[in-house]
Amino acid sequence: MRRSWPVLLALVGLVGCPGSPEASFPEVATPADDEVLATLERRTAVRALYAELVIAYDGRERSGAFDAVFYWQAPSSIRMTAFKDVVIETRHLFDLVLAPDRYRLEHEADGAPSVDAGPAAAFAGAHPRFSAFHWIREGYALPGRPVGPARVVRDGGRLRVEGRLSSGAPVVWTLDPATLRVDSAEVGAEPGRRLTLTYSEYRTERGFYVPGRVVLEDSLGPESVDARLDAFELDPALEPWVFETES
Repeated sequence: MRRSWPVLLALVGLVGCPGSPEASFPEVATPADDEVLATLERRTAVRALYAELVIAYDGRERSGAFDAVFYWQAPSSIRMTAFKDVVIETRHLFDLVLAPDRYRLEHEADGAPSVDAGPAAAFAGAHPRFSAFHWIREGYALPGRPVGPARVVRDGGRLRVEGRLSSGAPVVWTLDPATLRVDSAEVGAEPGRRLTLTYSEYRTERGFYVPGRVVLEDSLGPESVDARLDAFELDPALEPWVFETES
């Protein structure tokens, strides 16, 4: 049975973030290329993630804020459910499921509820407003997570890692050379379009690192999206219905 608009999960290991200290990264003395890649893999080597977010968006024509829950499961499944509390009720904004081969999106279109599903390859073209999530996938919450071959690039005092996300999009991670903290990413979503993510206020658990703040900017879009982490759980046992894509 498919469950739409999932409520917040009562996870035993949920880690709260507001007011908690920012994670410090240990310094790494002049790491070799293979050590850079191994460190990124070690810091993001989880199989699933659940997060509660507070998201603000700001643009020329509109601005606002909403809450969201975010699920990710290897290799490339994500779900984001967004809602806003209005007086005594909760208004659901959208519910997006992106699996490796299929998608499902519930949202409002022209003031009326809409449900659409189809092959993942068709999602970005069918729903450009939500397409950034298709390209970014795990890059939203696990900066630097390697997917296939990657290349370390050193340019003066700068350190970058070039690779690909699970969506197939090319990505360039910019790292702090002293600690290998991932500070930003540039994602080549499609010809003429670049998505930029800036990561900060990291939190850590069991040696894994999750950004407490992610700012997304789209070269084609007028808005910036600023997500702040309220709580998270690493490797939760997510039930199969979380990523169901059938209508």
